[in-house]
Amino acid sequence: MAPFATDEWLAGVARRLASMVPALDPPVSVELIVSDPAEGERARWQLILGAARAEIVSAPSAPATLTLRCDRSTAIELAAARLNAQAAIAAGRLTVTGDINRTAAIAEQLLRASRAISGASSVESDA
Repeated sequence: MAPFATDEWLAGVARRLASMVPALDPPVSVELIVSDPAEGERARWQLILGAARAEIVSAPSAPATLTLRCDRSTAIELAAARLNAQAAIAAGRLTVTGDINRTAAIAEQLLRASRAISGASSVESDA
């Protein structure tokens, strides 16, 4: 089992994305910004769904179509499918900014991406 957000976990997500998510043109990117208040850390990943690829990059170089912000425990629960995004937003644990209309138009692809992420490996906290 790969711990959440390690290189091994990200590689597993990328493999599943490539097989599960159809190409999109123009590309859409979803950035996840995770904070860990106890550790004082912040991590960023960007999921890119494009015409020729579906990948995750850990050092995004372009602005995202949609940005999600949450703490580490929320990110782990979302990735493991123990919490859905609507509940996290309603509870104030997840904030979403960006082009909501563009991402709503590709909801099915984002759902497939979500399944790829939650199924990449067992998500475990490192606590």
